Amino acid sequence: MQKEDDMEIEFKLLDLNDVEETDFEKFALNRPQIEKHFEELNFKHFDITQNEETKQWQLTITLEQFSNKFLALCTTTINFLRKRIDCKSFIAKPDGQLIQVKEKYLQRLLARYFCRINNSLRFGCFCIENETGQIQLKLNSVMIQEHWTDLICLYPIQTDGQNQGSLSSLLKVLHFTSHYAIGYHIYRLMHLINKLSYKVFPFLEQKLQDQYRKIPPQFDIYLQRINDIIQNKCTTPITEEDTRLFQQHFNYAKQPNPSFKIMNSIQFSNPDQVDNGEGYELIGEGGFSIVKKGQLAFTLVQNSGTNTQKVETEEPTGVLKQIQPVNNSDQNEIQTFTKRTIVIKKDKDREKDKVVQQNEKGEKKFLQSRIVQEKKILEILSQPLYDKQKLIFNGYCPYIAQFYKADTVDKNNMPLFNEHLFMEFYQHTSLDNFRSKFQTTQSLNTRLYILFQIAHALRYLSYYGVIHNDLKPGNILIAKHYNAKLTDFGEAMYKKGDQVLIQGGDGRTLPFAAPESLPEEQNTSQSNQSKIDHKSDIFSFGILMYEFLFEQYPIDFKKSNLSNLQERYKFKTYQIRSNIDFIKTFGPKHLMKCLRNLAIKCLHPEPQNRPNIEWIIICLKEGLMYLEKMY
Repeated sequence: MQKEDDMEIEFKLLDLNDVEETDFEKFALNRPQIEKHFEELNFKHFDITQNEETKQWQLTITLEQFSNKFLALCTTTINFLRKRIDCKSFIAKPDGQLIQVKEKYLQRLLARYFCRINNSLRFGCFCIENETGQIQLKLNSVMIQEHWTDLICLYPIQTDGQNQGSLSSLLKVLHFTSHYAIGYHIYRLMHLINKLSYKVFPFLEQKLQDQYRKIPPQFDIYLQRINDIIQNKCTTPITEEDTRLFQQHFNYAKQPNPSFKIMNSIQFSNPDQVDNGEGYELIGEGGFSIVKKGQLAFTLVQNSGTNTQKVETEEPTGVLKQIQPVNNSDQNEIQTFTKRTIVIKKDKDREKDKVVQQNEKGEKKFLQSRIVQEKKILEILSQPLYDKQKLIFNGYCPYIAQFYKADTVDKNNMPLFNEHLFMEFYQHTSLDNFRSKFQTTQSLNTRLYILFQIAHALRYLSYYGVIHNDLKPGNILIAKHYNAKLTDFGEAMYKKGDQVLIQGGDGRTLPFAAPESLPEEQNTSQSNQSKIDHKSDIFSFGILMYEFLFEQYPIDFKKSNLSNLQERYKFKTYQIRSNIDFIKTFGPKHLMKCLRNLAIKCLHPEPQNRPNIEWIIICLKEGLMYLEKMY
């Protein structure tokens, strides 16, 4: 009885496939028999390799040579141990060397394109390997475990002149599918990786008709518009006709709360916690101010004439709400305080108002603190703007950070937070931090989208007569969903025509500062503010745009010797460096060339020769639309 149980256990542990393994080995190691099946495929160029250890055969064939520059290869692996067939197709050079897309930004664009077209493929998928950059078409694996006897038979059944159930007939189906699928996409793929000019597509339309993946009709209209704007229009004011034509490019995202302005008044539930609260984190410190973040409970207050209305702020998930009753002569109101993380910006020196400045005429005047001056700029930007009784802006811009002020007084009716500025906290903090955090996944679409939003913020400032004067990556904050927010108006100035109503600070940042914003004399820090206008911000935007897109500054300089760069700015002897072969590694070469030319236009020594912000917005939007169509 014991012996019978042992035999039963041994029988259960026996893999029946091992019994048939010998038949597979006989077939797999018999090269002449296998080659009979491959000869039936009738491909001109094929190669067979055999691996006795893994019991695999690999067949490599040339599907088609599409031009004298590239061809399509297909490798079919027959695994006799795992009883499966894997089929992959590649794009190669005429010598058989596989084409590699080594540019990381082109890889990301291709990955985006493959995600779209793979939705319509049922037999396999396109993909790109991160390490090698090889473009692949992978067909779904075919399991031959149940049909191996039919597949390896030397004399398949003949039906209507065709072999049924043979390995050769299965390979024919796989290779025909690979040939059709990669041939349908190959011309467009070669164009997307900068290997094929778009000028050949009209010829392909006539020759191949429906045999290849077509480029969208008039796909190059976006490139033509951008190029025409840069060459002929960008320095001229935009006309009403052009504004109507590109109206969709200037539409804002929906305002989350109609009562929101760029700067809103708030009231704290406990004002003593603003300066004396625990748990604050220092996140920045400059020459004039310190920046902390912490959680505070507050409510938004909207002033409407002489009446004060309480408006509940949007409440994020998981925040605590403190509800306090407020006595009112007419009725009892319930005041809601929302606790959330905000940024607190505070002057370092509260005695700043006592500093005296002497102007050119020898007159002395008191300097206001940077916070007080920044609040004045934000108050201007928060006012509705009309043109001929038509409302243009209502005091809100989604591309400028959300600020708050607290008009709270003490027992002596003195302001408590006159030199405090409060701001919404944004998830990814500065643009520099965002780039470092998402360096491996950031696409060209994302970068253009962020630049598009920054340009919109500058357009908003220009309508109000405000010049930012310190545009740089550190002053661009990134919120959720890659929403850009312009911040830090401590250096900003306010002008009406040529009259300077609020002077800007002198804290310029090289290489972003425009030449006309720098001091005219070597030993002074005071700039010639009458020469500064919104075109100075365009220069800063050009430096930021070029460095953000191409990961290098367009002007050579050493951080240890900025005085040399300042001297070249002063005498307008700086030179632009730009290599077209390097530029096109960051995306489709025709678009990248246009964007490079636009950024260089922004760096013109003469402000009047720099592009207008409206044309910059149009070019960036057209670039985004081009990517949306092509990829």
